Amino acid sequence: MSTGRPPGGRGRAARLAAAALAAAALAGCAAAGPARPASPPVAAPAPAAAGDRFARGAAVLGRLDRGAPGRVMEAYAGVAPDFGRYVIEYPFGDIYARPGLDLRTRLLTAVAALAAVGDSEVPLGNHIRYALNVGCTRDEIVETVMQVSVYAGFPRAVKGLAVLEKVLAERGGDGGSR
Repeated sequence: MSTGRPPGGRGRAARLAAAALAAAALAGCAAAGPARPASPPVAAPAPAAAGDRFARGAAVLGRLDRGAPGRVMEAYAGVAPDFGRYVIEYPFGDIYARPGLDLRTRLLTAVAALAAVGDSEVPLGNHIRYALNVGCTRDEIVETVMQVSVYAGFPRAVKGLAVLEKVLAERGGDGGSR
């Protein structure tokens, strides 16, 4: 007997997709929330040829945090050097470099998705830092993580807010751009 639901019901992937879509919609709804900061949005760079994936990814990641490309490559150099390259090429060279969304919106969406996953403190902290570096405000990040509670539950939002609090403390509590 059919329940009208897709096989497997509303699993983890569906919850994560819903959280990411909600965050993206929330980030794009300037009319429904407070005015955005006066600074112009940080646009993603134009896509380059497919052979330039690493260079494009390193450039995008470097705009988010100047030292990050080197730290990523160093972190995996001893155990899986190709993995560092993959981390730079795919998310930053292929996805973040796409046209259609500015980096602020992409980062708020990433923060929502990582908070919804719930077991990603290191990448969530990094993406919160990146979001602050491109002009997202503390309040925008708080609202994005709170939105996660609706789709992924309070425990994940609580954990996400704790990561945000840790990042803000590292930055002196100001939440401003570095």
